[in-house]
Amino acid sequence: MRTRPLTAAVVVGVIGIVVGTALGAPADRSWPQAIAARYDKLHSARPAAASTLVLPGSKLSVGVATDTTAEATRMKQITSAVKTSRLERDARLAAWYAAAAKAEAERAQEAARAAAQRRARVRRSYAGSPSAPHSGAPGGYLACVRHRESRGSYTAVNGSSGAAGAYQFLPSTWNNTARHAGRPDLVGVNPAAASPSDQDAMANHLLSWQGSSPWSGQGYSC
Repeated sequence: MRTRPLTAAVVVGVIGIVVGTALGAPADRSWPQAIAARYDKLHSARPAAASTLVLPGSKLSVGVATDTTAEATRMKQITSAVKTSRLERDARLAAWYAAAAKAEAERAQEAARAAAQRRARVRRSYAGSPSAPHSGAPGGYLACVRHRESRGSYTAVNGSSGAAGAYQFLPSTWNNTARHAGRPDLVGVNPAAASPSDQDAMANHLLSWQGSSPWSGQGYSC
């Protein structure tokens, strides 16, 4: 009968100890929450740790900002390379156009020299000295024109205007007169290369067709 009260007393004591311990422990949070709260509070070293990446198996640490700087550097290098490529392309195009323009100018100069040489040969071929009128040469107004225009030379050529022959026909006037006179065989012929009689015939036809207007304004009167 004595053991029952003793056992009851022991049980009551244990319960008291447990209750007292529980009442004395911190009641605001459990230990997992306390640990989490400690790591939630950033200290002075944590910002540096947050911006630094530690490479596994290495003592080196590379900042995240370093990656950003490297990317910016790569972008600058790419942009510079693209710009350089465009400048080089533009320079090549400019050089090509300059070479083409130079070649075209040289071709034009060569063509001008060749044309000048041809004109000089024509002048040497057709430049004649004054000659006496052939038998049947028209007199009167056309005799005056012949003398004023070429001093009577049926092979005279004006190197500046292209007029030729004793009456100094321009090629266009000569061709139109030959067509109007029904002489297609003379169309395209250099007047200075035509026979004196053909030149006289064309001058007579032009005078009867258009009067003296083709020779007017030459600074002389006949």
